[in-house]
Amino acid sequence: MSLLASARRASLVAASAASAAPTRRSLSSAAAADALVRPQLQLYGLHARYANALFSAASKAGSLARVEKDLRQVQSWIETNGRFREFLKNPVVKRDEKKATLAKISKGMEPVTREFLAVLAEKSRLGETVKVLSTFAKIMDAERGVVKCTVTSVEKLDENQLRAVKSEVSAAFLQKGQTLDVKVQEDPAILGGLQVQVGDKFIDLSVASKINDLHKALSVPASQ
Repeated sequence: MSLLASARRASLVAASAASAAPTRRSLSSAAAADALVRPQLQLYGLHARYANALFSAASKAGSLARVEKDLRQVQSWIETNGRFREFLKNPVVKRDEKKATLAKISKGMEPVTREFLAVLAEKSRLGETVKVLSTFAKIMDAERGVVKCTVTSVEKLDENQLRAVKSEVSAAFLQKGQTLDVKVQEDPAILGGLQVQVGDKFIDLSVASKINDLHKALSVPASQ
């Protein structure tokens, strides 16, 4: 089943569902044939619908790894090529022109990837490409048991400090079979301490945060 069909099944293009089927089928048989392969991580909203449909189509085609590689290439184009970024977002460029251009530059990629880009162009969603790709990456991380973690400090952590942070975060947040993928960054604005982002959880142990808390406490009028 193609990505376009999966996307229709996910209510992305419900209005044109009938025209996608090569032959006429009953609603029940179409629903059974078009059933999505659901990822372990359940996300919702517009970007998740496209990402879920892409995951389902790639899973059925046995090409998840290759599609993921294609999407990294698309992400690289977005990050390094300003003209490509503008092309995706530009509402003046006609859909057919965008589809033709994407078909040309994605030649050699997986059929699922090419159809995914065509669907985004057809539905005028190319401006959402970055967010869809980000959502798909989260789904793939969950499939592998990878948990993303960002650690922010004033200056670079030494090996012992980083090892201690990883150990504490792993003990507090990881479940059996999961692995931690840590990104370390520096930000002098936090003054000292650490800020740790693990998935959707944020832990602020920075000096700047403590100073802010103290300021708020001192700003509260004394009780009468």
